[in-house]
Amino acid sequence: MKGAKGVEVDAGGGFWACVFPSSARKTIRLLLFMVSRQHQYSSLTFQRFDGFEPLNIHFVHQQSDVEGTIPLLFCHGWPESFLEVTKILPLLTKGGMEHPVFHVIAPSLPNYGFSSGTKRKGFGLKQYAETCHLLMLKLRYENYLSQGGDWCTMITRILTLIHHEALMAHHINLPWTPA
Repeated sequence: MKGAKGVEVDAGGGFWACVFPSSARKTIRLLLFMVSRQHQYSSLTFQRFDGFEPLNIHFVHQQSDVEGTIPLLFCHGWPESFLEVTKILPLLTKGGMEHPVFHVIAPSLPNYGFSSGTKRKGFGLKQYAETCHLLMLKLRYENYLSQGGDWCTMITRILTLIHHEALMAHHINLPWTPA
């Protein structure tokens, strides 16, 4: 399957079949089918970074048809998932003069949802932020916006601190967190 701008991605169930027990595979396949029918569902494998094993990162990527659209990294909190953004994708990606539109990238964070987890301790905020930034770069988005809620409020703030040159702006909806 081709992702954004022709990037090769794995949209199959090979990874999921290896990770989940056979009793859960039918439900997982059904959920993946439902998501992939509505939106562009993909996964990318990141090679080792910061001493951690390679990670397979699941994400939803819905591009807008409007020319000059800005990419938006939409990070979920806990116990939410990438599914929370699927409800508002039409509002975020469909053109109109009354509101801005975006290319929306909504990853399942490592150790959550359909992304693989790390077996090594120490995968923290910096590594989550780095994973999100690498995803955006792999999709060929050098500059983007970020939105983070709950747990991703911290990840979004760390992302802004370590990759301020890439972040055009960020929005957080749990503002009490320290910088």
